[in-house]
Amino acid sequence: MNNFLTIKLFRNEDTIQAALKEFLNSKTDDFYVYAITKLVNRWRKNMELNIIFERNNVSKVSFQKTTSHMHQHNTIPDLIIINYL
Repeated sequence: MNNFLTIKLFRNEDTIQAALKEFLNSKTDDFYVYAITKLVNRWRKNMELNIIFERNNVSKVSFQKTTSHMHQHNTIPDLIIINYL
């Protein structure tokens, strides 16, 4: 999508919606299969992280530092490694 949005100017919500529809309509079924599979895998990793977090009773302070770093740098890692205190 980054390449699709290169040098595009959106003056209002209608132009944004039109560009998004154009982008989505240009994709093949394989694109959607891949994207949904990737989303499911990321969800599974998140669930595993939550299980590990609850099972080991990791300090909330450590988790908050990790999520704070993610927000500051606008990143979403595939897997968050939590330091045990």
